[in-house]
Amino acid sequence: MEARCFGRFHLSHGGFWLSGHLSGSSSANAELPLGDDINPKTLNQFFSAHQVYDAEGDLQWYAMEDALQVSTVYLESGNFSVETLENLWKENIYPIACVSGKHGNLHFVLLVGRTENENWCMDPMHAKPELVPLSQYGNDIASIRYLIEPSSSESKAAD
Repeated sequence: MEARCFGRFHLSHGGFWLSGHLSGSSSANAELPLGDDINPKTLNQFFSAHQVYDAEGDLQWYAMEDALQVSTVYLESGNFSVETLENLWKENIYPIACVSGKHGNLHFVLLVGRTENENWCMDPMHAKPELVPLSQYGNDIASIRYLIEPSSSESKAAD
């Protein structure tokens, strides 16, 4: 699947899903303190400088919200639908999804669009900079999280 098939979203930086999320998401395009050149290197430097990672190197969502001056919406499975995802994509919002990895562990991917009956994602662990079908993870999404402008109390796309 060609990487540029879902609107403004692209894999130009080789695979870090959050930089892709920030560079492609209209909701994240509010005045971010990162500037215009968002890529994995600049994002990692920014996050490190703002203590967004814990001691194990895991991203801390609330610290990220504070550093980026944005809010996130968190929805568990059963609290969103295919229609929710389609509405988010129409708004150029690309949710981060928690899925089951190949060995049953939790894994995060960026949901970028849908063609016919297949959802497509960007996987930071995938060897090539290409989109991956969500069916590779059993089409089972445990939860999604996406950025919204801080003044928004909830997204228009949420059910």
